[in-house]
Amino acid sequence: MSCYKGKYADELIANAKYIGTPGKGILAADESTGTIGKRSDEPNGLNPWV
Repeated sequence: MSCYKGKYADELIANAKYIGTPGKGILAADESTGTIGKRSDEPNGLNPWV
């Protein structure tokens, strides 16, 4: 492990902690939001992805 602390280390650590909090995260998808929305079966007919 390196002892070097880069210019953006504190910002990177803060972002990693934020992403790791409950209710947050990263969505990885190989389809567009429109395609995801078409596949969505929302009971009220609304598409939350578009």
